[in-house]
Parts: sequence; structure tokens; C-alpha cells
Amino acid sequence: MTAKPHTKYAIIANGIVSQIFDSTIYQEWDEQSITAIELSGDMSEWVVVGMPANADNTLTRPSLEQARQVHLNELEDCFLREVATLQGSHITQAEINTYDTQVAEAKLYLTEKNPDMTPLLRTLAQSRGQDIAELATKIVQKNQAYNQKLMLLLGNYQKLKDQILKAKSEDELMKIVYVSPLES
Repeated sequence: MTAKPHTKYAIIANGIVSQIFDSTIYQEWDEQSITAIELSGDMSEWVVVGMPANADNTLTRPSLEQARQVHLNELEDCFLREVATLQGSHITQAEINTYDTQVAEAKLYLTEKNPDMTPLLRTLAQSRGQDIAELATKIVQKNQAYNQKLMLLLGNYQKLKDQILKAKSEDELMKIVYVSPLES
């Protein structure tokens, strides 16, 4: 199928709208492999990624409660993707498993200056060939920076969730857009 200029389409995959596109993104597609429907009339105003399709791959304007649930799902997806990006894909499971202990021991070491009270931190510093005080400071600073960013994400998530839950119309819902607080 060939996309018409200035026309939007929705890709339906596994019973939900998975992508909305126009001819600047896909000029043509194989109808045997991709189910895409043209968004005619006012459909482009109410069709959103994540909304369920009917069994025959048509779309029906959702009720306010259905639209609210789609928006909540999309909000959660955006939030979780940002948290995953913040955590980083290069972090090993061993680091994740010992994160709380590393932070606790780093704070304890910076207070008490006694490496015998912080066996994990002491071993980690020795194996890295790094000064324990330097490592403790680095761990605490990274933890504070991470927590600050995480709280920005969480606060933004909670604010938008409240707005979605309080929206009294579809128009109000459509105006609620996820914007990362880390990019502002």
C-alpha cells in the first residue's frame, strides 16, 4: 500500500495501535505483513498509541475511562523507560545486588573512617586499587545524583497521573503530554 500525502495511518499489532505515521515516515508497506489503517475524519485527534483495536482491526472512539486508561498506560511506559535509561544498561546484576550495601557502607565510612566497619567497600576499593575514602565519596555523590533525577521523574509521573485521573474530557486528556523533566 502507498501512503497518501498529508494523511495519517495507524499500525495495528497484537490488537493495539502500535504506531501512528504518515508518508514522511513510511511511504509504502506490505499489507500482508503490516496492518495499517487510514485515520480519516477526526480519528487523528483521538487515536493514540496503545489504544486497543476491535477484533476486525477497526478503531472505535474510546470512552473517557478507556482513554484515561490508555493515557495511564502510556505514562507508565514513558516513566519506566526513563528510569531504565537513568539506571543504565551497562550496570551489572552484581552492582544492582550490592547497591544498597555499597551506599550504606560508603556513608558509614565517611562518618566513622573505619574500613573494618565496611568490609564490602574495603574489598571493592582494594580490588580496584583505589583509595577507600575516594571510592566512598564517589559512591555517595553518584547515589545523590541518581536519587535527585529519580525524584524528578517520580514527581513528574505523579503530577501527570493526577492530571489524567482528574481529566473531565477527552480534550483535557489529549493536552496531557509526557515531557521528560530531565531534558528541561
